[in-house]
Amino acid sequence: MTHDPHAPPPAAPAPPIADDAAQVLIDRHGIVRYWSAGCAAMFGHGAAALVGRTLDAIIPPALRAGHRAGVAAAMAMVGFDRDAPVANIPVVHADGAVRRHPFRQVQLCDAFGRGTGAVVTFLAAVAPGGGNGLRDVFDVPGVVG
Repeated sequence: MTHDPHAPPPAAPAPPIADDAAQVLIDRHGIVRYWSAGCAAMFGHGAAALVGRTLDAIIPPALRAGHRAGVAAAMAMVGFDRDAPVANIPVVHADGAVRRHPFRQVQLCDAFGRGTGAVVTFLAAVAPGGGNGLRDVFDVPGVVG
């Protein structure tokens, strides 16, 4: 095998994802197709409660319509890819508490670049009243502590 000196350098390998990473796979309609054990540990909701439902099931009720609109907008973008945390999103935990979680989202596309779904990775919650330099997806007073 010969090396092509004009070929671009190989892409850096993606960092490994821990088995307990809080990851969700959604389809283009926002329906949860995979809910990791890390999500169950982080949020307290098991896969059986979420798979087959829209992801907005874990979003505060007052913000669900906005979340659905955001998912639709992201799926309409060609090549939507946010490898770094982009914002904090409020998540309703199984205990009823709403906590802000940074997340990153990588869009899955068909051969024509149309969004077919996304892999969403959630990070640990931001301390109540604390900041992490990211904007909040929904800035609604009284909804998120």
